[in-house]
Amino acid sequence: MTKELIITFSYYGIGGAQRRAFALADNFAKKGYNVYVLAVLGSDSTITQNNYYNINEKVKLILIPEYYENHKKDKIVVKYEKKRKKQIAFLKRLQPLLKPFKKLIQKINFKINGLRKSNALSSFLLSHRGATIINFGFNIYDRTYFSSKGLNCKIIYAETNASNKYKSERFFDLIRKKIKKADSFVFQTAAQMHEHGVDKNKNAYVIHNPIKSDFPKPYEGTRNKTIVNFCRLSRQKNLLLLIKAFEKLHSEFPDYTLELYADTADPNNTEYKNEIVSYISSNGLENCVFLLPPSSEIHNIILKSAMFVSSSDYEGISNSMIEAMAIGLPCVCTDCGGGGAREMINDGENGLLVPVGDADALKNAMARMITEKGLAEKCSKNAAKIRETHSIEKISEKWLEVINNI
Repeated sequence: MTKELIITFSYYGIGGAQRRAFALADNFAKKGYNVYVLAVLGSDSTITQNNYYNINEKVKLILIPEYYENHKKDKIVVKYEKKRKKQIAFLKRLQPLLKPFKKLIQKINFKINGLRKSNALSSFLLSHRGATIINFGFNIYDRTYFSSKGLNCKIIYAETNASNKYKSERFFDLIRKKIKKADSFVFQTAAQMHEHGVDKNKNAYVIHNPIKSDFPKPYEGTRNKTIVNFCRLSRQKNLLLLIKAFEKLHSEFPDYTLELYADTADPNNTEYKNEIVSYISSNGLENCVFLLPPSSEIHNIILKSAMFVSSSDYEGISNSMIEAMAIGLPCVCTDCGGGGAREMINDGENGLLVPVGDADALKNAMARMITEKGLAEKCSKNAAKIRETHSIEKISEKWLEVINNI
């Protein structure tokens, strides 16, 4: 059994993959594993370890671009990169010879691209041969795959979202084929497992996201007339749909407000942020819809809210959703692609499910949560049971079974 675990994801940030990865890393370290958490592409400039990562001091955080700058002149790294350059040169000589064969050319281009992109991650893995790597996310798997070749590492592919979100990427199909060569697979939902076509693979598992033990206890009492969501700001979350649904609700329930705690710092989402701000302003919603910054104290801030509402178009297991459930918030969620909401919510028992993209259905579900006697209380009580069924201890044990079986 290896004692060295390497967790890779794209960026340090406050997204679901990061929260899931750090919760597990913390628990693995407590059980005696040497744990490294690697941000393969970089770091969200708004995030600091002290603000968002309350983790075991034994967990080592490695920012790969920074690590590479500090180690790219090491002899072992220089030697390895020379070997890579020879591989790439050979593949480039093959390209004109195989030009009539489009599929072969595509595979060669994919390999060249993967070898080039993986130098930085390889610089770290060269000193950690034989480690078990848990790769969180489709978008960095090619780097993890090519950087670990020949280093006797085991790879567990961990899905973090509905991978079809990357379908427009140049090498989407080839990456999926490489994923099938992983030593093991962990999906958040059965729907994700089916999407990857590994339903019958004995090394494929469904393991839900964990709930940490430090959340506040569910609130019992009269709730504030506030509807909340907390998430990354991206089109996937479809917050504009939620705002439009709330606008309809507000005409009937004018005492209610909508608070959206969203990370707005990512420049890639500036256009969508501007659309949201413009809609709020142009429709006179400034006094009832609030776009607010994320907070490490978010669970205490929203504890007494009327409900949590997710309007996502697709998700794996949404951490925001299960965290809202854990603190006893009545939840209304779209039955989105990826299957996470339907896997966690039994409609009418521990939350409400509505069709994706339907503002009227979303509005009606929120109204039902407000007006139907006993519904919010029942959903709150049943949702909070997730604290036991999905505790970090129980979920990490399932992960360790996977790790120890490969």
